[in-house]
Amino acid sequence: MKLNFKKIIFSLCTTLIMPTFVSADVGLLVGRNYGSGDINTTTDITKAQTQFTYAGQGYISNTNPTYFWITGEQNGVKRVENSILFFSGHGNQNLMHFYNNDATAGGYDFYITGTSNYGSTTVRLASYDMSKVKLAVFAGCKTGSGTSNVASQTKADGAKATIGWKESIQVGSHSDWLNRFWSKVFTPGFGGTMLTAIQYANSFTYSDSRVKNISTYGNWSTAYNSLSLENEAFMDNSVSINNNLIDDERKHNLNIVSKSLSEEEKINVLDEYIKNNIDSSFKIENFDIKKTEGHDYNIYDITYVINGDIKSILGYTVFEIAGKFVALYDNTQGTSFNNLETLNTISPTQFNTTSNISISDLIDTNTYTVENDYRYKFYDNEDGRVYYVIRLDLLNKIDNTATVKTFKYEL
Repeated sequence: MKLNFKKIIFSLCTTLIMPTFVSADVGLLVGRNYGSGDINTTTDITKAQTQFTYAGQGYISNTNPTYFWITGEQNGVKRVENSILFFSGHGNQNLMHFYNNDATAGGYDFYITGTSNYGSTTVRLASYDMSKVKLAVFAGCKTGSGTSNVASQTKADGAKATIGWKESIQVGSHSDWLNRFWSKVFTPGFGGTMLTAIQYANSFTYSDSRVKNISTYGNWSTAYNSLSLENEAFMDNSVSINNNLIDDERKHNLNIVSKSLSEEEKINVLDEYIKNNIDSSFKIENFDIKKTEGHDYNIYDITYVINGDIKSILGYTVFEIAGKFVALYDNTQGTSFNNLETLNTISPTQFNTTSNISISDLIDTNTYTVENDYRYKFYDNEDGRVYYVIRLDLLNKIDNTATVKTFKYEL
């Protein structure tokens, strides 16, 4: 019997964007299609462009940057001294690395660092005037890990607010998170602070929940347009993070004391709340629970597992702040879970064929070390199909950057 399944390498496919100039030089937006067999972050830039334009914010963007372009000037302003720096690509604790596997000309391979120097093509931000930078977003794996990293170093060098990620992040989840983040950064009416933009992005569920595991430095407790020249603490202790949670139709306001409860007791409390107030047929045992520990809050993602075997992003996100559950966001999208249980049974032969794919068939093992091999069945609620997913957390042996490669096979 010939098996009919589709293999999809989960990379973002967009048209190459050449340098774009809109209005004043407010934001520097940099992404990269890294070439054959690698990731593509150009969609992050196109989505950010849309949000910047909608908010009336100027930007310069490039998804095929060279070292000479990034270190150059635009209208008399050094590009890395613009008000906003947004880099989306490969990273680690100390740097972000941009290159093009398919490039034949030179100049496309360079590093963005805080204080470190990796040779003649290093763009060392500490060598520039970071006091001109209001917001720096280092959208790469592990750019916010450890006690000192590229995000913290850039804040220490004068930037008002910076953000990095503590773990390796799957590209699709990261792209969705970033788009939601940018949609609220410039919207003071939506809670009033940039922290609101983070919490809005965090209020959704993702196939890779690690996207919520972030490190923030500097002043996030004010609106973007009100960022001061001083570097302030992460959060004014007199301001409740709950004030920065988005109010929309998905939100249930909670006031449930959780401080003295064990993790099991907390889950039982949430189980009872959902049963009594949202879905009387809810059964917590049918859901996967992942907890993300934030600066001074916790996030619980409760997502449905179909027939105990097929993961999804449908479910609920709950915020715990200062010993209380304060908000629950309904991310079920009106889905009837009972209907999902009738999904067609997957052929054992077809499943065994895909689940036995070897790592050497997927990646160049001379280039990458596999840090984690995560395999699971996944229901895509956007197309209504079930996939077998292989998600590999990788470490590049050449530059020590981290990356996640995801392969999807339709079952």
